[in-house]
Amino acid sequence: MCLNYDETPIPFEYLDGRTYAMKGSHTVGGKSDRSGWNKRQATLILYIFADGIHRIPPKIIFHGKPTEAGGQIEANEAQFYSPDVKVAFNDTAYNNEGLTITWIKEELVPLTGVSKDNPLLLVLDCAAFHKTDEIRALLKHNNVEVAMVPPGMTGLCQPLDTHVNKTMKEYMREATDKYSMSWEESNPDKKWSVSDKRIMVTYVVAQAWSRLCDKNHTVVINSFVDTGIYLAADGSEDHLIKIKGLGPIVVGDYMIRDREIEGYEHREIPKAGDHDVVIDAAFHQGYEDTTVIELKRQIKARGLKGSGACKRKADYIALLRTADVALQATLDELDGRGNES
Repeated sequence: MCLNYDETPIPFEYLDGRTYAMKGSHTVGGKSDRSGWNKRQATLILYIFADGIHRIPPKIIFHGKPTEAGGQIEANEAQFYSPDVKVAFNDTAYNNEGLTITWIKEELVPLTGVSKDNPLLLVLDCAAFHKTDEIRALLKHNNVEVAMVPPGMTGLCQPLDTHVNKTMKEYMREATDKYSMSWEESNPDKKWSVSDKRIMVTYVVAQAWSRLCDKNHTVVINSFVDTGIYLAADGSEDHLIKIKGLGPIVVGDYMIRDREIEGYEHREIPKAGDHDVVIDAAFHQGYEDTTVIELKRQIKARGLKGSGACKRKADYIALLRTADVALQATLDELDGRGNES
C-alpha cells in the first residue's frame, strides 16, 4: 500500500466573494454577516491511496480547546457534525505531533490493516513534527516506511498538491454555496454563529470528498504514477513519470566515477521552511485565489524578507512571485548543468 496525506489551511468561506441574484435583477443584495469568514482558519487533512481506495476519512482541525484539556465545543456540537469526517481541536487549528500520534494509533493502523505482511509506504512533507523520534519509532514499529517530499517541492512531487487539492477546493466551493443558501432560506432572521460555520464545514468537506471519490478515482491513481512514487521497482514504468513544468523525465543509472566529477560545482537549492509550501512559478495555479493569511504563512515558511513593507495583497503576491522566479532560475541552471554532465 502507498498513502499520501496533506494538510491545507482552509477558511469558512469558499464563495470567493460572489453574491447571487435571480437573472434580470436590477439590484443585488449582500449579507454583511458573512464578513470575516475568510479570516477564521481550520486545517483540512486528506488521505489518498495509490490504488484509489479511500480507507481513511478526511480530518478537520478547528481552533479551540480539545475535550481532554477541558474544552466543551466538541461535546456541545459533535452530534451535529457530519459522520463522514473526523474532527479535532487545538489552540492553533494546525496539525501537530500529538494529533499525528493519535492518528497513527487510532486511524492509520486499524483502518489500513498495515502489518509485517502488508507494509505501507507513507508519503509526507517535511514538517518538523513528522520527523520526531517518537513518530518515526511508532511508524517503524507498525511496519510503515516513510518517504519525505523535499522541502519546497510539494507542488511538483506530492500527489495531493499536483492532482487533487484544486479539484477538492472547487467541489467545496460548490458545496458551500448550496449549503449556505439552503441554511439562509431556512433561517432568514438568524445570523451565522461560529458553531453554525463549523457544522457547515464538516458537511461541505464530506460532500466534496464523496464527490471526489466517486468521480476522480483514476485521477487519484494517476497522481502516484505521474509523480513517480508508485511505479514498478524494475524501472519498466519510469517513462510514465510526468512532473508538471519539467518536461520529459529521464531516469537511469547515475553511478559515476570519481574522475568524472572533477570540476563539478555543487550548488545547494534554497531551503524552504518545514511547512507545506508550493514554490512553482510559471505553473502555479495562481496566488490571486489565496487568502492573505495563507500568503503570509508561505512567506514566513520560506524565510522570505521584505514582508514588512507589504501593504496590500498584491504586494505579498509580488514578493512570492519574485522568489519563485529566482528559485526556478536556480532549478533551470542546475538542470542545465546536469544535462551537460
